[in-house]
Amino acid sequence: MRRLCLLVLIAGIAVGPLFARQRWAPDSALLKVQQKMQRRALKLKQKYARESLQSSRLPKAVRTQLRHQLKQERRKLRQRQKEERQSLKDRERLLNLEMKQLESE
Repeated sequence: MRRLCLLVLIAGIAVGPLFARQRWAPDSALLKVQQKMQRRALKLKQKYARESLQSSRLPKAVRTQLRHQLKQERRKLRQRQKEERQSLKDRERLLNLEMKQLESE
């Protein structure tokens, strides 16, 4: 019984730091998840908007205007996400450059 307790204690000490260490997701992974959620939300929003267009009796001019707005929202989202990815890449490059400069000093 004593040996068993000692073995459990030793195993806990050896394996404990592995579980205690927090693992942070890189910014790129977080950004990817966030952008995916944004795309899904926009997709659902546009799906419901299209369904409401089909179920309601609106003049053709209003329907085309709403379709144009949907496309415009999609373009804006794509552009904003592209800019976010580019700014993340720029920040990572800057950090890598600073790290290299610190290492060389």
